[in-house]
Amino acid sequence: MASLRLWSLMIELEHIYKRFEQKDFPVEALQDVSLRVGKGEVYGVVGPSGAGKSTLIRCVNLLERPDRTGAGWWWIRRSSPRFLGKL
Repeated sequence: MASLRLWSLMIELEHIYKRFEQKDFPVEALQDVSLRVGKGEVYGVVGPSGAGKSTLIRCVNLLERPDRTGAGWWWIRRSSPRFLGKL
């Protein structure tokens, strides 16, 4: 991941966490997830049911807000870098 240059980086998440309350116990859907996607790269998100795949994608497109981020930021680049948030 260190080889990606800033201008080619399209999506970056650093240390994302998301927790849900389910009945009587909490569910840690995302725990310390970091991700970088460069320009032109295509990735799939795979895993068993309940692994947090949909939650991760919903955090990327901000349909869900992460509970916290270890590094405190995430961003998505379109025509120019766009800062999406800081917790």
